[in-house]
Amino acid sequence: EEFNLWLPSQLPAGTPVDLTLAGHEWELCYTQALDALNEVRSHLRLRSHMYKYKDKNVCSQAGSTRAKKIIDAVESRKHASVSKYRRARSALLSL
Repeated sequence: EEFNLWLPSQLPAGTPVDLTLAGHEWELCYTQALDALNEVRSHLRLRSHMYKYKDKNVCSQAGSTRAKKIIDAVESRKHASVSKYRRARSALLSL
């Protein structure tokens, strides 16, 4: 059997909510937002390092294509972390 689990951030404004439950959700969302920001920072540093390495060491078309493919993978992981942060931030704002 499936049912929806309604968290305080998903309820309409003005709906009475247990403050303890809202506090727990706030802590979880805050921690998730911090983790996502750390992931974004890490991906940005990695991407910067990858571009510097590519510019310094890669000279063939095949090597450049391979490096671009790896950089694109890092970029997609960065976008996933940004989406994770935005979801956590919107939940925090709704609390």
